[in-house]
Amino acid sequence: MDVFACANMAHSQSPAEAGWTSSVTRFGWFDSPPSLNRLLGVQWLVRILHPRLSSEPLGPRVAEFRARYYHRSPTDAQLRTLLEQGGVAR
Repeated sequence: MDVFACANMAHSQSPAEAGWTSSVTRFGWFDSPPSLNRLLGVQWLVRILHPRLSSEPLGPRVAEFRARYYHRSPTDAQLRTLLEQGGVAR
């Protein structure tokens, strides 16, 4: 949907009815939204920029972090998907 079509859209339509979709599926490791995720983001960034400096896998740290601060434990499949999307294989 282009900008001009959006400008002419009736105000009674919801974003979903108007054809708006969200393409955001990535975890905000570092940039947005500003949150506790930045604590993990620093560890993630080290693994991206200097993979040899960190021999410890990030997966267990992410699981522990999520359990401690968000009171949710990701499944193994969710954790694997999260790390793969972030460019970190482990």
